[in-house]
Amino acid sequence: MTLKRKIILAWIGVAVLLTLLLSGSAFYILFKTHKRDVEAHLSSLARDRAEEITLVIETYKDMMDNITQSREFSDYLRFYRDEPLLALFKRYAGFFPVISFIDEQGREMLKMVRRDEARTLKDYSKSPFFKRLKKDRVFLLPASPSEEIDQMVIRMFLLKRHYFGNRFMGILMVELPVERLLRQAVEGPKLKGANLIIATSEGTLVFDGKRAIKGAIKRIDLSPLKEEVARISINGQKVLASAWKVKEAGLVVVSVLPYLDFLREPLRLIYISSALVLSFLLFLVLVIIRSTERFLKPIKELVNVTEDIRKGRFSRKIELKAGGEVGKLVNSFNRMIEELDKTMVSKDYVENIIESMVDALIITDSEGQVLHANRAATRLTGYSLRELVSMRIDSLFVEGDSDKEQRTVVSNESVLIEESVRRKDGSILPVSVNASYLEEGEMLFLLRDISTIKEYEKRLL
Repeated sequence: MTLKRKIILAWIGVAVLLTLLLSGSAFYILFKTHKRDVEAHLSSLARDRAEEITLVIETYKDMMDNITQSREFSDYLRFYRDEPLLALFKRYAGFFPVISFIDEQGREMLKMVRRDEARTLKDYSKSPFFKRLKKDRVFLLPASPSEEIDQMVIRMFLLKRHYFGNRFMGILMVELPVERLLRQAVEGPKLKGANLIIATSEGTLVFDGKRAIKGAIKRIDLSPLKEEVARISINGQKVLASAWKVKEAGLVVVSVLPYLDFLREPLRLIYISSALVLSFLLFLVLVIIRSTERFLKPIKELVNVTEDIRKGRFSRKIELKAGGEVGKLVNSFNRMIEELDKTMVSKDYVENIIESMVDALIITDSEGQVLHANRAATRLTGYSLRELVSMRIDSLFVEGDSDKEQRTVVSNESVLIEESVRRKDGSILPVSVNASYLEEGEMLFLLRDISTIKEYEKRLL
């Protein structure tokens, strides 16, 4: 793996890690903020509706007070005129399906049920609430099923006393349908997706506003709800819920939001943030690649110039404008090249000398394999350079004494002998061989054509 790829991958890893940490932290903060807002809305919704129900109950109390303050009610107490009071009860039947008058002995004297006069009257003299009524002017019984109209109702009792002497004269009792009460109270702004549920203090369902919970609800476990938002299960469905009590009526207002609806906004944030994070990561990757290329450009140039120096070429310099430590390194490197150019002979210069030599030059390894040869060697032997480097040195000599020569050179610094070279065309050429030992077992052979000298020697003889 290249240095560039390693650096890019390392920076991308760091960028991904930091992005995930930052996006995770941001999402956590947004999620907590969203949850806090939803909980505040649910709590406010339940509290406001509980207060609305209390206000509606107060309105119905005022209606009861109007009945007891009416002339018809006073005439009944004074003259026992039934018809005017029954007519008055009938006018209020739209609000109270059941209205009755209980005398000071606890006996029902008159009762109107759904605009009809009831024939069956009860005796409340031994009921627990009858004794309490003598202390409280208005009294409410918690919501319970009605025996008269087959609905969940709140029974309300209003004590009537004489103006003079504060003498107890009787009780006005009405049954207020809970559903009618709640339909007036639960209208108003709601949290999107939220539902209002009204239950008794024991958890029995009284009203389900939007039926957002799947299945019929019969009872609700109210124990986790103490006027705070909690995560509960209703009919096996997870919901966020907040409860507020209407203590006077024995009711509990529960605002619920299905947990999936609660998660809808965070999921939307996840989709949006994921798109933003991916876009940001793509931008970071492009920036990292670009920055890495700019950072590695001086290093690449240094590598290329170093390779030229290794080959003996000192004319090339690093042409880069860089600041900081990289700029100092580039300047130092260029000064080093200038010094080397002044103090050392370039490889090209040496190669030019070798190639311009009249004598053939052949370099072999310790085993006699030809490693290099100059142009004079190709002219002398008739072989091309490619052919020479594939041959052994002893295959060039007729006598095949190159091994002896190599041993002689190893034990001595150099040796000068005469040999005969078999050229490529098969002709034999006498040569003088100057063999020397180089580093790491390499051998240097300088071959000179002495055929002319041999001809003169023959003539002299």
